[in-house]
Amino acid sequence: MAFAAYARASSIFFVGVACELLVCRNILRRMVSLSDNQLQTIMTAAAAIELGKRSTFLERVGAMLKFRMVDDAAVREVCGLAQCGLVHRNDAA
Repeated sequence: MAFAAYARASSIFFVGVACELLVCRNILRRMVSLSDNQLQTIMTAAAAIELGKRSTFLERVGAMLKFRMVDDAAVREVCGLAQCGLVHRNDAA
């Protein structure tokens, strides 16, 4: 009897995990739609980054936008976050 209860609980757990993985996989595959203004914001932010690091920047932007409601403010915020560690400004001058 105890084994049957354990098997039932285990199967419910695994079904729950499988559903969570399916939902997560769909979120990760979600495409992001951008307006012309939002795309211009990203291109302007990318221009401040050296060529070798731009792909990292764009990957960061894409990854962060997948989990947000995409509007102009979110794109600006995400661009700022994605630039962290990639842009070095000389503020001493």
